[in-house]
Amino acid sequence: MALLIATPLYARESPAKRPSKTVQIKPLVTCTCGYTLVSVNQRSGETRGEFVFNSCSVDSLRMELWLGSTMQINKVVKPTSATIIFDMPAGAGSGTYKLKATPLNCEGTSSSVYEIYFNYTPPVPPGAISVSPGAYTFSASSGSAYFAITSTTSWAVASGSIPSWASVSGGSGSGNGSFTVSVTANTWGAARSGTLTLTASGASSITIPITQVGTNCYRFDVGGFVGIEPQRLDLTNSGIVKVNPANVSAPKQIWQVEDIGGYKKIARASNSNSVLGVAGGGSSTGSQVVLQSYTGGDHQLWQQESVSGCTGCVIFKRKGGGGVAFGSPEDWGRGWSDTTIQDIRLVSYSDATTYGGNKWVLSSVTCPTSGARMAAEEAVRPEQRLRISANPNAGEFKVGFFLAPGKTADLGVTDLSGRQLYGRAVKGEGEQTVDIKLAPTVSGIVVVSLKSDGKMLSHRVLVAK
Repeated sequence: MALLIATPLYARESPAKRPSKTVQIKPLVTCTCGYTLVSVNQRSGETRGEFVFNSCSVDSLRMELWLGSTMQINKVVKPTSATIIFDMPAGAGSGTYKLKATPLNCEGTSSSVYEIYFNYTPPVPPGAISVSPGAYTFSASSGSAYFAITSTTSWAVASGSIPSWASVSGGSGSGNGSFTVSVTANTWGAARSGTLTLTASGASSITIPITQVGTNCYRFDVGGFVGIEPQRLDLTNSGIVKVNPANVSAPKQIWQVEDIGGYKKIARASNSNSVLGVAGGGSSTGSQVVLQSYTGGDHQLWQQESVSGCTGCVIFKRKGGGGVAFGSPEDWGRGWSDTTIQDIRLVSYSDATTYGGNKWVLSSVTCPTSGARMAAEEAVRPEQRLRISANPNAGEFKVGFFLAPGKTADLGVTDLSGRQLYGRAVKGEGEQTVDIKLAPTVSGIVVVSLKSDGKMLSHRVLVAK
């Protein structure tokens, strides 16, 4: 039985005798409405370009992008409108580029434009900037704060945003940097605030709120004082800290109180850097508390503590002082009659919480303004207190006081019940001294007073026999 295998006839033929075929390429039709490339541009601020063509029947284009003799892009584009947006190659630099756009489904005419040159510049990347801290609160004292800048661009603190009570150093730069804000002491009562504006190239500006706390002003009255006229923490023209009769017109009897880390800084109303501090930085009882320049030491900071048995009374303990506070221990809180002696001393905690001369009652007042404060301080009258010599005594002593020429006053001595023990009229001679001799039967605490023009000065005296 024979096996038959069917094979194509041409498989047995010589390749030279294989029939040839001819393919005819149909020419492209002319694009309806013709075709032309109208414009090519870089899109503003972008890494993209766009080109516009004019035709009615183009459904595909070959887009080529050249930089010199180097082709950057070669791709087919299917337009959906007459404007084509394209991405520039990654990392494309500045230069003059050529874009060529050729229709694929039709052809243009002799007047068609297929390529256009255009300029490209890489956009500047958006600036980035941050500041730390983003806000700051200053104490009432003068001081400075440091602000750190992290930035990829140039920056500056807008000068018009700086408050009059602040100043800025190092307020401009490029890249990472810093600037410092300094403020003057806020001695006028209310807190104050402002907003710094940090501008940056290519980035949104940043606002930095700054605030300076206000100064709280008080009068310090001796707590537990028994007498005709209240006594108050005062300051002489020569800077001696005294306790004197209360006088609402005396700005030196007004003190600033500022919170410093849970403690109190007590300063004169006219100068926040002139504060009450322990002489020599001491912490032993009897140490004088004087006016000194503020350094932030523990001996210049006080812990306020309420005490019982005295309405509204507080004591001020020395920071790190081992249980001592400042008070007016002499003459039941009235201090020394000698105006050259500091009245305020450190006393033991036990004495501070027991005796009225070491306790204080604070009354809030408006901080004096600059001009009024200084003018008033210069006008402090020397007749603000009586000077007694000696005290205690055996019933004979001298009373010194100032009474302006032409003025008259009543000088008297009473016991604590108000019973008069001595009295006489005096005429003003400026600084003067009167000798007083009490009856032999008088003993104990008496009150010396001087009354003139509806005002009264008083001082307690101990007659000991």
